Amino acid sequence: MKAFPVAIGLGLVFALGACSGGSPEEQVANTIRESLANQTTVDKVEMTKQADGNMTGYVLTHESDGRKGRMKCAAQPDGDSKYKWQCHAEIDAETERQMQEKMRTELAKQGEVLDVAMKRKDDDNHMAGSARIRTADGTEHNLTCTAERQKDANFAWNCEEAGAAPAATDGGEEESAD
Repeated sequence: MKAFPVAIGLGLVFALGACSGGSPEEQVANTIRESLANQTTVDKVEMTKQADGNMTGYVLTHESDGRKGRMKCAAQPDGDSKYKWQCHAEIDAETERQMQEKMRTELAKQGEVLDVAMKRKDDDNHMAGSARIRTADGTEHNLTCTAERQKDANFAWNCEEAGAAPAATDGGEEESAD
């Protein structure tokens, strides 16, 4: 299965109406579209200027395998007629499934994995859930797990038993879970 595109885009767009025409929102949207085009098929980019001068919006994408995605975007003024923008993938069911699969693989090194469940928590940069493993001595361990999106767009995750040291961690190597 083809991995979902890189989840974070960062850029600086020079929104000078005299140079390329169109509103600042259109110029930022076009820059985002062009920047993401080499990673995925971009269906739509929508940016709206807010009262404070910032912009918010979204990108709709699709992969050759049919998988659709949605990214949240924000752009902030960065000097005279310039905008600094950032987009990241929303956590969807496929992202959760990929995270659980990665965790299951890593936790299997410690014992039989009985269950892993992760869900979006609060925003598109955090997940929380649980895992249950049975170690070689037959002991079952109930783990509380969290995951946080890193600067490289991957998720670093951690599971631990209440009152115990971390049972498993991942240093941000989650492959395209976004």
